[in-house]
Amino acid sequence: MACREKRGSTWRAQIRRKEYPTLSATFETTAEAQRRAAEIEGDMSRARFVDMHAPESTTLAEALGRYLLR
Repeated sequence: MACREKRGSTWRAQIRRKEYPTLSATFETTAEAQRRAAEIEGDMSRARFVDMHAPESTTLAEALGRYLLR
């Protein structure tokens, strides 16, 4: 279930769901936060959600190191 909270002049949407990582993001309006949270929760319900945290935080050096170890 997603929750929204006011953080200064922005809104934070946080999604916690069993078997998925906790996700949070900051938005300018509450409508944006609600829309994005609903979109992500829908993807989770349909098993189409892909966690991109690990791929986005991988550096080129790490990727090349894994490739060379093969």
